[in-house]
Amino acid sequence: MDSDALIVRGLLGLVAAAYSNKTAIDVVNYDINALFDRLDLLSHLSMTRGNGLRAMVGRIQSLASEME
Repeated sequence: MDSDALIVRGLLGLVAAAYSNKTAIDVVNYDINALFDRLDLLSHLSMTRGNGLRAMVGRIQSLASEME
């Protein structure tokens, strides 16, 4: 994962760390929104960035569910 925008790189790093060392089923079952809530992350992002983050997480979870 990579991006020219530093904020997106940081978000990618956060998501990668959250899913690190998890199996596909663990990724599907992991409540990443709870992590975002604990960090109060989405309140600090623009609507566009928040939607992009949710789309990225959705794609990762979709790929993981295909691997189960």
